[in-house]
Amino acid sequence: MKIMMTYIILILSIFIRCGVEKGTKPLLHTDKTEDISIQVTNASYSLELLTTYKKDTLNVVDWEEDKFSNPVIVKQVLKFYNNLQLVKEHELPIKYKLQKNVKGQTLNVPVVPITNICYHKGINGDYFIIGGSDFCMGVLCPEFTGIYQMDGSPIFEATSTESKDKFRIDLVKLIESTGIQINKPDKCMSLIKDSKFWDK
Repeated sequence: MKIMMTYIILILSIFIRCGVEKGTKPLLHTDKTEDISIQVTNASYSLELLTTYKKDTLNVVDWEEDKFSNPVIVKQVLKFYNNLQLVKEHELPIKYKLQKNVKGQTLNVPVVPITNICYHKGINGDYFIIGGSDFCMGVLCPEFTGIYQMDGSPIFEATSTESKDKFRIDLVKLIESTGIQINKPDKCMSLIKDSKFWDK
């Protein structure tokens, strides 16, 4: 069981950090917010991740080393569709934190921004899985995983640093019972790889 849990956590870490490569950019600062969305589809069902962000730069120790200090994600919402009709809009249970930008202004930003959304086939049904991390390394780095039925009903949502037992034990049990191959998604979209967002 311990080997299985270690394997699952390793796979999730790879899934969440998939494509985390971003070049150094000049400082950004504006009060304007914009929206961008990515979407995965399975037949008549689809999941949209709607992200609201600011063309701004967080004041980190060295912004050139923190490649994800800009633009700044301020809100994310999941939207579930069936035959192009919106069936559910879901607010993510992710905490927010206050963080200053390069001009000293305080921004309210999610602790864990979601970067990947995927469609997975299971034994008894199909599922959407989302993931994100705080772009840090090590066991103290928060990661979020969400698993949803096609209609948007959540069957698992947890942040690794807040619900360690749930994240390690319940998630393993869920993966085993559903037959989801977490390391073999059928379709995925990554916000990180969307040049319309990261190359702003």
